[in-house]
Amino acid sequence: YQILHATSTNGIDWDRHKDGEVTVAVLSPSYGEESKYVDGPSVIYEGDGTTGEYRMWYSATDGNNWRIFYATSPHDDDQTKLDKYGTSPTDTYPNNVMDRFADKNLDDWHKHEPTVIFDPGLPENQRYKMWYVASDFHAYRLFHATSPNGIEWKKYPSDDKPYPLQVDFTDDTVRDPTIIYNPEFPIEEQYKMWYSAPDGSHWRIFHATSPDGIFWTKRNIN
Repeated sequence: YQILHATSTNGIDWDRHKDGEVTVAVLSPSYGEESKYVDGPSVIYEGDGTTGEYRMWYSATDGNNWRIFYATSPHDDDQTKLDKYGTSPTDTYPNNVMDRFADKNLDDWHKHEPTVIFDPGLPENQRYKMWYVASDFHAYRLFHATSPNGIEWKKYPSDDKPYPLQVDFTDDTVRDPTIIYNPEFPIEEQYKMWYSAPDGSHWRIFHATSPDGIFWTKRNIN
């Protein structure tokens, strides 16, 4: 897997990033812990529209375990130039920002599919909020972490014992979350999430809302 880039004026018709007539990736596997696949990007923009940068958190694997990595791109005419966190001319191995640990926690095997928001109105040490999918090799669950800078993350409720978030009765199989936050929404729906989960026979996309990003209520599907 690789990460590609496309732009659109209406969210329906998309133009892929190409080199001539060939679609090219903007982020590819490299070395070490991300040597096999990269996927699942979450991108935010920080700036005033004139200066700033794009920040990406993404999943990567060495073929054994998935971890979460980080890259940035400057605000200019080409948002396809990405600098991976922890790389330099003398250090070609990117550093992860969310590792896996054999500590017998519920998120100790794989960590991937991050979705990140930035809220300057929150306390400084919690301005970046990440939700990610993790596995103990038995189930995929949704977890949460906060950060002051997007690099150093504190898991909910603690690093020693992270606990999965509850999404009604699908909490043991939650994949591919996308979360948005809007303080102008009604308080019980200020966080909105779309995610994948099985209903017993098929995978479907579900919707849930939350007042705080921790406690979620799955919404009915007509």
